[in-house]
Amino acid sequence: MSLKSSYHDLSQRYRSHQSAQHLQTADEITAYVHARMPATYAAIGACLEKLPVEFYPESLLDIGAGPGTATVAALDRWPNLKGATLIENHPGMIAAGQRIFDERGSAGIHYENQNLATVSFKSPANISILGYVLGELKDAERLSVVKKVWDSTLGYCLIVTPGTPHDFDYLMKVRRYLIELGGHAAAPCPHSNQCPLAGTTDWCHFSVRLQRDKLHRQTKQGHLGYEDEKFSYLIFSKQKTASCTTRVIKKPIQNPGHTILDLCAVDGLRRVTVSKKDKILYKGMRKTEWGDGFSI
Repeated sequence: MSLKSSYHDLSQRYRSHQSAQHLQTADEITAYVHARMPATYAAIGACLEKLPVEFYPESLLDIGAGPGTATVAALDRWPNLKGATLIENHPGMIAAGQRIFDERGSAGIHYENQNLATVSFKSPANISILGYVLGELKDAERLSVVKKVWDSTLGYCLIVTPGTPHDFDYLMKVRRYLIELGGHAAAPCPHSNQCPLAGTTDWCHFSVRLQRDKLHRQTKQGHLGYEDEKFSYLIFSKQKTASCTTRVIKKPIQNPGHTILDLCAVDGLRRVTVSKKDKILYKGMRKTEWGDGFSI
């Protein structure tokens, strides 16, 4: 089977919320690495940028690691990361990940072959990442796994999902549960109050643009040299930390003479118009993008 055909089958299963465990052939795993991994890497990397610049972890838990996407993103952000434990039970994904880390010459990286639903951890880590994996669990399993991960987290826990209403729905259940466990929302939420989008038809998601190389385009049969990955995420901290006072939760609307920003703030949702006439505020806003913190 060609990589194009393999990716087509993979894409159909992904859209129907089936797990990576359905990857059966070597071609399907190769198609995932070349056509899907770049987008998940870009999204996870964008989320890691929301962590405090002074945070520099020594240890990482990568849960449902697949070929090690989250670990690669973490190593690119923190090259001196001392150790990472990758939880995965798909032999093909483990083999693909090991090849990636061997080629990078990464030390201190090891896989543990465990089923996600019954996972246990030998030791805690400074940061834990659940990247595009919670959707593979049944509703009854999801919060149990989150608690195990949270209990093994020393600093921050990052959860990333596709940016769909379906995924946002269960992500909000996880958010409420982490608050019950004493966690502090660090991003994208500027508060740990009830989500103002709860009970509405809207959902909180963001976008990152990534460039496609030739093989990426060929595998996905795409003509554009880039793609936009939509994602939702949560970062929770063990300790209460300073966070942005507001977050831009939609793409800014650019109009002649002014820009409209949709914000999430401590006191709820807010839409503000920033006029060019307010030179200081407008200058500070010019480089503000969807997903950024913004003070007004």
